Amino acid sequence: MDEPTCSSPSVSEEPQDLPVEPELPPNVSQHEDTKMKQEEEGEIQHPKDKTHSAGAGRARTAHRRPLEVGRVPEKQTEKVCPDGSKEIVFPDGTVQRLNDGREETVFPDGTIVSVERNGDKTIVLSNGQREVHTAQFKRREYPDGTTKTVYHDGHQETKDASGRVRVRDEAGNIILDRK
Repeated sequence: MDEPTCSSPSVSEEPQDLPVEPELPPNVSQHEDTKMKQEEEGEIQHPKDKTHSAGAGRARTAHRRPLEVGRVPEKQTEKVCPDGSKEIVFPDGTVQRLNDGREETVFPDGTIVSVERNGDKTIVLSNGQREVHTAQFKRREYPDGTTKTVYHDGHQETKDASGRVRVRDEAGNIILDRK
């Protein structure tokens, strides 16, 4: 099975040398050229490959490269990179990436939701539409160039691909219709 990798550019692709104990304590078994060490808390160390641990229904694997992979009872997999970024893969195929306060979720249908540090959210739908949510407005952009914007005070603005602009007040009454 291939070892998972981080998408982070700071991860070294070169294997790292891990310290190997010169003596075999009583809780270590030797198989050919493989050493495994069983720790009291359920951790198994394999110096040439990776470290496994389990407890409270969670399993964690720390690979030679600075990457940590965990599996929780809900069958989701978490990858934690040394730069602090995190990737969670859910059983339905949804992938969530967390990095520097940003969050990106990719759904199986192709929808991508990105949330910035300041709370701005961008949703890219599989049909080509795009939504932008900020504290000031919510805007939907259609593939044909039409945009519909609802501002925080309730007024709405629609710009058609043809250049027509309509502005409605919070009650829905048209206050501007420019063709």
